[in-house]
Amino acid sequence: MRQSKSWSGYTQTRICMRDSEASIAMTNPTQLSIVTVVKDDIRGFRRTFESLSCQTIRNFEWVIVDSSELDEVHKLVAESKLGFPVNYINSSPNGIYPAMNLGLRQCVGDWVWYLNAGDILTSPDAITEATGWLKDDIGSVAFAVQHVDAVGRIRAVTTPKLTPRNLHDAEYIVANINHQGFISKKELIIGQDGFDESLKFAGDGKLLDSLVTNFSIELHNDILVSFEIGGASTLHFRALLNEIDSYRPFAGRLLQHRLAKENMILRNRLRRMKIWFLASRIRRAMRKNLTL
Repeated sequence: MRQSKSWSGYTQTRICMRDSEASIAMTNPTQLSIVTVVKDDIRGFRRTFESLSCQTIRNFEWVIVDSSELDEVHKLVAESKLGFPVNYINSSPNGIYPAMNLGLRQCVGDWVWYLNAGDILTSPDAITEATGWLKDDIGSVAFAVQHVDAVGRIRAVTTPKLTPRNLHDAEYIVANINHQGFISKKELIIGQDGFDESLKFAGDGKLLDSLVTNFSIELHNDILVSFEIGGASTLHFRALLNEIDSYRPFAGRLLQHRLAKENMILRNRLRRMKIWFLASRIRRAMRKNLTL
């Protein structure tokens, strides 16, 4: 069954569970809300959809903020029997961070986890493991995330680390935490005014920095999420660094300087390898001529 309400700017549809599923949820009240933002990416959304639908635990809520032009996302969700409550919101917010804030305001769970279209959980027990970490005496949990390319090959793994911890220290670079690998209490996110909607690329980094600096956090090295590289912050990396500078002076430029230094070291290594390779070819040619 579906119940719909309309507000200025968006339409909300709550897709209800069957009676048997609702009785299970009542005995296991919703602790976690998962928010997914999607815009014209049915392929990525389907991967997230399939990842959540195969989870062994069902006492979580899924909030979907859909800004797509077509009705593919709503049709897929409405025609499926997922076994957990889904709050579908059709909206046209101006940017990803307004959409993520809109999803936040609709959450009923005490904890919020952002998994946008294309983000997938690495195992059917990922939510079970994550909810086992959620305790009253901590404000957030962070865990490892793997980065994959368009064909699913793992390119990198980000493990959370917090040293140095001071937000105002220029050495502190975005905590090495991705929002896909971060679950926080809803009240804390709202208390920090959610995502800064004036930013286009660094809004999640700014929020995570603030939550990590001001509240307790627990770290885990388990890999629970896989996300595809090539998002807006990757494609507009220089703009991302400038936005980091806007709320943490000089940190973006320091990061840019470090990356330039690392790239220079890499180029020097490649140059030495190229010289060694050419020298080897010359030596082989010289030995061949001598034998003739």
